[in-house]
Amino acid sequence: MQGFHIDMNMAQFTKTYLEKWLKYLADKNYDTILWEVENNIAWETCPECVSPDAFSKAEFREILAYASSLGFNNIPLFQTIAHCEFVLKHDKYKKFAELPDRIDQYCPRNESLLPFLMTWIEEYFEVFENPEYFHIGADEAWHLGSCPKCREYAKVHSFSELYIDYINAVAKPILARHVKPAIWADMVLHHHHAIEKLDRRFVLFDWMYDIYNSCGKVQIWGKGLCAKNEIPHEAVERFGKYIFPNDDNNMETFYTFDYLRSQGFEKVVTCPASACYRDAVFMSRTEFHMLNTWDSFKKGSSRDSAGSVLTSWTCHLFPYELQLSCIDIPDFQKRHRHTIPPEEVHNHKQLWQIRPSG
Repeated sequence: MQGFHIDMNMAQFTKTYLEKWLKYLADKNYDTILWEVENNIAWETCPECVSPDAFSKAEFREILAYASSLGFNNIPLFQTIAHCEFVLKHDKYKKFAELPDRIDQYCPRNESLLPFLMTWIEEYFEVFENPEYFHIGADEAWHLGSCPKCREYAKVHSFSELYIDYINAVAKPILARHVKPAIWADMVLHHHHAIEKLDRRFVLFDWMYDIYNSCGKVQIWGKGLCAKNEIPHEAVERFGKYIFPNDDNNMETFYTFDYLRSQGFEKVVTCPASACYRDAVFMSRTEFHMLNTWDSFKKGSSRDSAGSVLTSWTCHLFPYELQLSCIDIPDFQKRHRHTIPPEEVHNHKQLWQIRPSG
């Protein structure tokens, strides 16, 4: 998988613009599009949430058909626990909220939530006909276990079981269609104590944006970026042999991929970013994103990997034209994989200074 993530959370794209970039991505040998469409399709399940400029289902199916004609595997992404502000801001749906004064997370113990989401998932299948994968989001559920019902469930079981039991339940109708469910991997890594309960048919999208090889830190979910002497004892016990695979002081930056593979998940996808929320409003961290993208795609090209997906968050509305330095990296790596030693990237710290030999 060499994928690109199209995020419509903060941006409304025109059909012409999307088709232009789909053609460009196809020419750069991308083969997968992860579509995070949010409220930009005229959904019948939740009509109150639909953007005034949303595509009709027929219009969006034309875009998907064009993507398919270019050879893309179209993956729908539907947020099913967090990042649901565009739903919960409406009074009709606030009953689904984990906390009454917040609109960013559903309550996984709300009895009415799953039927609502199941109806919406069926509508996704109506638009995305016969997808190979269906991504149900499930990232950054930082208020997990906050409401009384969830808190009681976590007290009897665990926060990990609260999360994983819910995610398994959401995936049931997807698996019944013989479609592979996918999630972002951060919450599984944060609430890892019951990871053995997560259905092994899940595809895990292992995203980490603030790191690159030899940066001197690793991401410990729930703690943040940690230098070697800052890694909590519990994390060392759980992840130590993956962070320090050679029993030395050199940390494996993308250790979470190795850990998830060791847990029996056959498909793990590495996910860097060409734009994300830590960027400044008027300026993307281009050099940083290039290093992250370079190393993440190198990890994703390993024999055990299912590939990589470049995420492109629209929170600061950077157009794709300003992300080309990252978008072009996977194709460049493949064309010059025998001519550029990986260490040269980090010695120079500027990918644009590298020229392939021969």
